[in-house]
Amino acid sequence: MDLPRFPKFTSLRNLTCITASIDNRLLLLKSLIEASPLLHKFKLLIKDHKEFKSGIEEAGKEEAQPNKYLKEVEIVGFLGQPVEVEFVTYLLKIAIKLEKILIHGKLERMTQNLAHQLMKNRPGAELVLL
Repeated sequence: MDLPRFPKFTSLRNLTCITASIDNRLLLLKSLIEASPLLHKFKLLIKDHKEFKSGIEEAGKEEAQPNKYLKEVEIVGFLGQPVEVEFVTYLLKIAIKLEKILIHGKLERMTQNLAHQLMKNRPGAELVLL
């Protein structure tokens, strides 16, 4: 499946996305982030949770573009579903200068365990669980 193509948003520094579910919007979110090379802060609000499927691997073997400006990521409504973990892992991979990731989880213990596992990929960043 091909990624949706956006023009480059070279002036975009802060981006907040609100979605009813993340599963069928994963490729869209990835493409939007990659079209924003100077993005400093990304916030995702997940309003509804349905049965999730994995999604990023559907994008094929394309290498993710690193973002050296993305410093802060915030995820609201995190449940620790596989597609959410996959998306956070993707963000940790591309955000090479990430300083802080805030995760507002609905299931505290599961959120903490998954978040700490994810942070092994980015040990210098601050993890905030709310």
